[in-house]
Amino acid sequence: YQIIFSDVQGIFDKMNAFREGVRGFRYDSIYCLGDIVNRGQEYDENRVIELVRELNAECVKGNHDEYLEGEKSKITTPNLMFLRTLDDSLLRENMLFFHSSLKAPSRKLNSDELLKEEAEYISEVHPDAKYIFFGHSHEAGVYSYNPQTRMLKALDTSKEIQFEEPYPCIYLVNPGGLGIVYDKPNTFAVFNHKEGSCRILTLSQLEELSAK
Repeated sequence: YQIIFSDVQGIFDKMNAFREGVRGFRYDSIYCLGDIVNRGQEYDENRVIELVRELNAECVKGNHDEYLEGEKSKITTPNLMFLRTLDDSLLRENMLFFHSSLKAPSRKLNSDELLKEEAEYISEVHPDAKYIFFGHSHEAGVYSYNPQTRMLKALDTSKEIQFEEPYPCIYLVNPGGLGIVYDKPNTFAVFNHKEGSCRILTLSQLEELSAK
């Protein structure tokens, strides 16, 4: 299992609840898609970085992590260095991780056309990538895309998704936001790479599963 989360934006109580909840999971790896901090003006943001590092999460750099003003922040020097050394993207087997967009950094992939454009670009520059994980928009969603037909399909995130469509489809997964989500649920993704399945879970669901 792979656990994927994004856009904590320095909210300590959400990150701490997530950290406590995933302790009950058996997983192979955990990934953070960026925006670990918000503006770096609160000590809680430094504590969030500590929790992310405690989980040994593989992280990519978000726009808030990129533009953090070190000299004015409440972030310690070791944690600032941690943020500054993060890569913009990670490729692990056929899984690709990034924060916003590889084609146009800082773009929010929040429309069918932008998702198609991103998928087509990735199929050219990373032809081995089958599963694409991104954040930034705080909007959870899972999509299949067929480069031959240019058909994009939104999949039902209310239940576990089984990726059954044959090659050449690629899949795009936005786990949503774990921190500030603007009246949306706080969510993350659980991905089973071996079986090709994915589930979007809320923090509330995680707490219920952890209690069991």
